Amino acid sequence: SGANVRSERDLLQGNADRQSKVGAKLADLTTRRVIMVVLVILFMLPVINQEESDSSFEAAVGMLHSSSVDLFLGHINASIFDLSLHAFQIGMPSLMSLEITAISEDPILGTFAEDETMRTSEVRKVVSYCFGYRGELDRSLMSPYQFCAIDDLQTPGASNLTTVASFNNQAWEQEQAWRSIAQTIFIICIFGITTMVFTYDAHKLVIAPIEKMVRIVEELAANPLTTFENDESEDENESEMLKLARKQNRTKKNEGGYETKLLENCIKKIGGLLQVGFGEAGAEIIATNMNGSGLLDPMVPGRKIQAVFGFCDIRNFMATTEVLREEVMLFVNEIANIVHSQVSAHSGNANRNMGDSFLLVWKRTASPDGNWTDIVEKALISFLKVNIDINRSPDLRQYNSPDSKIGARLRKYIPDFRVRLGFGLHIGWAIEGAIGSIRKIDASYLSPHINLAGRLEEYTRVYGVTILFSGEFYELLGDDAKKCSRKVDEVLLKGTNHPVSLYTYDCNFNDLGVKLKAIRLKGDDHEEEKVVDRRISLIGPAPIIGHNRELIEVEKSAFRTDLELRALQWELPPQFLPLCRKGVSVYLAGKWKEAKILMEAACRVAPSEKNGPCGCVLEFMAAHEFVAPPDWPGYRALGKK
Repeated sequence: SGANVRSERDLLQGNADRQSKVGAKLADLTTRRVIMVVLVILFMLPVINQEESDSSFEAAVGMLHSSSVDLFLGHINASIFDLSLHAFQIGMPSLMSLEITAISEDPILGTFAEDETMRTSEVRKVVSYCFGYRGELDRSLMSPYQFCAIDDLQTPGASNLTTVASFNNQAWEQEQAWRSIAQTIFIICIFGITTMVFTYDAHKLVIAPIEKMVRIVEELAANPLTTFENDESEDENESEMLKLARKQNRTKKNEGGYETKLLENCIKKIGGLLQVGFGEAGAEIIATNMNGSGLLDPMVPGRKIQAVFGFCDIRNFMATTEVLREEVMLFVNEIANIVHSQVSAHSGNANRNMGDSFLLVWKRTASPDGNWTDIVEKALISFLKVNIDINRSPDLRQYNSPDSKIGARLRKYIPDFRVRLGFGLHIGWAIEGAIGSIRKIDASYLSPHINLAGRLEEYTRVYGVTILFSGEFYELLGDDAKKCSRKVDEVLLKGTNHPVSLYTYDCNFNDLGVKLKAIRLKGDDHEEEKVVDRRISLIGPAPIIGHNRELIEVEKSAFRTDLELRALQWELPPQFLPLCRKGVSVYLAGKWKEAKILMEAACRVAPSEKNGPCGCVLEFMAAHEFVAPPDWPGYRALGKK
């Protein structure tokens, strides 16, 4: 309804004041990274970018200038000045030019030629001069390059005394350039590493989980029946200690877990719920909506399939519901768990859960191994295994035992209560797709063959058997399964135009454990010798002595190798099935007198058959005094739905 629809703005406003764990972790990591980067820069930049000033040039020129002043003033002679000049030239190998201008404006030393190819910054020019003054000397007028002052009154024209030197400064400039390059590389590396670290944090905490979720959705869209391992899943074979330890670790993870992991698990669970809710029949609905965009569109065209359809019904369900009330949900789900598990283990799928009954489907696969015999036998075996598990289930034992509280309550209203199920199997086509509207849909199948499977299950009550299957189903069984089955009747159901052959698989589930022990004690469980089919095939024009022999091992049927299936008919007299088959055959042929003799003999061999198919057919023939009607078509009409 409209009241349950929340806009995106409402969702954003609702969580505006709450910071997610992912956001908090990302902000904390970012803050730490920024602090570390700033500290590294503060520590390393002074090491790389050292601001040094080389004053050796000024000092040397100043000393030479001082010598020239002393020479001019007569404090030293020319030989001493020459020694000073020679020492200056030796001590300053980078000297390029030197000019000393005396009072007479004649240079004391000639000018060296400067290299015009050098840049201005690579030439270091130092100037020292004296200036003349009269009266008081203003020291503030002196610059760093002014090393002396001469009184013009005592020495007229002294201000013309100047020393100019040029030096090659390439080494210093190159060193500064390399320092700048190192500083730039350092900053680039710092920002590059920082970007990688920030990207790694964002990728690990946000991007990678989102990409994983997208892959999960894409896989579900490609194959809606794909299953994913969940962090919360448990192995049934794990010990209790391992399960407890896993639960504790999961609790710790959930306490410190991030929303992205929670969202990932939610997507997996939603996918699992879609698979459970829609089943295999809804795979097309899931794929279409996940591959598309926009609004949900469950209305997908159906498609025709070929499959085996089975109905399973819980006997005395209404009375059981009246007794159990709220506990009936546990009762039904325990049975459903057994039914679904066995059907799934034998390549089938549960489709509909209708409270007291279940619709099961075995679709024919596209693989070469998906032959009909294998499929129909798996369907039959799964239903037989369901009944075996129902009878020995510890969870259902309380309902069967008169000593338990629930069992006593059930037997008070339903005498001789036991958990019993009826089964119907048929094969045919169906339309697979969505049934319903955008408000509520069910992924299921529509077909008269499904209705027939349901009708067969209903008639198990009429014939007093656990399972009934159609003639089409029987014809596809293997030889071993056919030997264990028998035809019980040929009927025309209401609403159908063609008669249906009814078959059953005789089975006795009482004391199954005792029968298994008897089989093993008798030694009848040893592995039979492998059946080998030796075939000779001609390979080209080779002579007969070149024929190849291929040993082809014939697979043994589960109806011969499975001890539980063999135990179901362990106590069945050997003459019982032949009597029943012959009796039904002559009954359908209209020889009811002969059929009466054979079926009564079968009932004497197996007294329980009086309430079974033979007893049912005998009752029908007795109503006609065991004389077939003149227009007997070889089948009878059943009007009950």
